[in-house]
Amino acid sequence: MNLKLWHEETGDRVKYGDHDACCGLFFNDDGQCSGDEQKTHCPLYGFKSGMTERLFVEEHSGNFEAQIQLFDTSNDREEILCVQIPFSVSESFLSQFQQERKEKFEEQKPVLLL
Repeated sequence: MNLKLWHEETGDRVKYGDHDACCGLFFNDDGQCSGDEQKTHCPLYGFKSGMTERLFVEEHSGNFEAQIQLFDTSNDREEILCVQIPFSVSESFLSQFQQERKEKFEEQKPVLLL
């Protein structure tokens, strides 16, 4: 799976790189394909829904477009699916998010490392 983000006002484009859709997409656990157990969701059968989270490189309000591409695992890496999702981040939402994050960090007690 490949995820890209585009911000309309600045023209900024961010490519988040490849992510293995067989590992963690459907149970939100990126570590499940590491270590000794190596649990995987592939091959996929039936209807599935999944989630991926990526942080913004810079926080902006405005119009965005996310593009998600799925590829097969062969050497040809043929595109199976491409979805483009337009969405908006309002200035009020961004301000509220930043204020809540600031309050959360202020509540944390400092740790002194010696």
